[in-house]
Amino acid sequence: MRKIFQTEWHGIALAPLMKTGAAADALPSIDFYAAYYRAFFSRHATPESLSPEWRELKRSMADELSRHWIPSRNSRVLSIGCGAGVVEQDLWQRGFLGLEVTEVCEEALAWLRNTLPLHQIHVGEFPACLPRDDRYDLIFFCTIDYLFDRPAFIHFLQNVRSY
Repeated sequence: MRKIFQTEWHGIALAPLMKTGAAADALPSIDFYAAYYRAFFSRHATPESLSPEWRELKRSMADELSRHWIPSRNSRVLSIGCGAGVVEQDLWQRGFLGLEVTEVCEEALAWLRNTLPLHQIHVGEFPACLPRDDRYDLIFFCTIDYLFDRPAFIHFLQNVRSY
């Protein structure tokens, strides 16, 4: 099998953000994500500056969640690894007011901090960043599967199920 690596994302070169000596196929560190999102938000002030195709993909994800889940006033929804939060902003505007998010670094939350109440934003790795007794009606995540090999993904899903 031939490995293919992402070299840039939204016009930002990834290699300069990697720590010196890190293996090309090493998982990104929290420092990497912080550096990436600093560069991302200095380049993209609003979601409208991103490609229309990418925004449409995110909108279709929110559409799909909305089609299959109609939140009640008390529904609690968790997004794991929300990134820039484009899907989450869309869901919030559609009435997902019980939406909470997790992200590994503060820097990724620039757009969401202006949308969600601070108590609904959790910074750190899932599930460590959540209060132990939290439970949700719906948990979703997207584009984080690259972080896991099969055993780690199974363990992750078991953690998700417990919440």
